Amino acid sequence: MATLIWIDSCIGWEREECLLYERRFSSYWWYNRVWAKEREEESITKELEVLRRRSSALSKILSCFFLILNILVNLRVYVLPIRNRKEKKIIYNCTKIVYTKI
Repeated sequence: MATLIWIDSCIGWEREECLLYERRFSSYWWYNRVWAKEREEESITKELEVLRRRSSALSKILSCFFLILNILVNLRVYVLPIRNRKEKKIIYNCTKIVYTKI
């Protein structure tokens, strides 16, 4: 991109002359500024990609955690009471019903 900007700045020159000028004076501050901006955009793009990968990994970890939590809750609600049913003693509140004649 920096090369295109430089070549656009020397419109009307011979292409070889323009490229020679570019090689000789490529250390101009504005040329380096364009290059630095491109490098900054590349680094931002890389950082965004890293963040995207991290968030994807985090979402996978969280989904696995909630899946395991759901399985444990289901075990607690459905499976454990069936297993422990024999051990529990159920005491019924028995009341004696007495019929009386009036």
